[in-house]
Amino acid sequence: AEDAGKSKDLDAALRALDDAADGAELEGAAAAARALVGSLRPRAAALSAAVEASLVLPRSRSSSTSSSPSPPLLLAVRSSAAAEDLAGASAAGLYDSVLGVDPQNAEQLGDAVARVWGSLFSRRAVLARRGARLYPSRDYAAMAVIVQEMAPAALSFVLHTQAPGGAEKEGENKKLLLAAEVAVGAGEALASAESGSPWRLSVDRATGAVEVSSFANLSRALLPSSSSSSSGASLSWRCVDYSRQTLSLDAGARDRLAKKLLAAGLALESSFGGPQDVEGCLPAGLEEEGRIWIVQARPQPGA
Repeated sequence: AEDAGKSKDLDAALRALDDAADGAELEGAAAAARALVGSLRPRAAALSAAVEASLVLPRSRSSSTSSSPSPPLLLAVRSSAAAEDLAGASAAGLYDSVLGVDPQNAEQLGDAVARVWGSLFSRRAVLARRGARLYPSRDYAAMAVIVQEMAPAALSFVLHTQAPGGAEKEGENKKLLLAAEVAVGAGEALASAESGSPWRLSVDRATGAVEVSSFANLSRALLPSSSSSSSGASLSWRCVDYSRQTLSLDAGARDRLAKKLLAAGLALESSFGGPQDVEGCLPAGLEEEGRIWIVQARPQPGA
């Protein structure tokens, strides 16, 4: 970062954070550390060069068999912190993510990186690390920032490959379920405090039988603009008309999606050796040949 001379200030802030008692003293120390880190910016030239070396700009991803325009390329800026997503401490949602960043806007990208870095010292994050005995801060308060292309999600989902409380006795047998939540657009609708419910599906891991416990009624979805403009690419919240959503109208479509998600969840379990908490999306929506994209998998807490 351009302000490399602030490293001594950061060392002092971390010492103050470790020495602070709970309550107002801890809150003040966390706020000071977050403000310091959030004031730093990566060098714009280096950041732009790294993005250009890693991504194809401008986007040229239109299918030769489709007349539909490709959505603009947008970036997600996310955390990769020390001691994040451990089997006993998932840290899901603990740190900030910034979605819909224009890769050609160096200032916006730098601000997003700084915001994610700064979230390492939110009061909630500091208390979580203390609760998990992950201190002193000089050893555990470290974060790399991931900048990656956003999948242009028509639908997003969260899976628990072994549903919490899903082992139920039926006579002498146990039923083990995969639980899925699905929403229109980017996954922020599932992670935010947006009012309403997603589609909630449970899938019997042995038989593939699908049960629906709720139909989606989230009022808005986070979707990319249909094309970039002079002000750059963007995401925007839009109202959802569920009378036109296939998942609300077609039981067969719900079954097919649920079984795709089950296959993906079981494959991830096999690869990682245990139950998984999974995030992903379907860029092509419910098209028969549409792929599932997995954007994150972490050990499922409590499973």
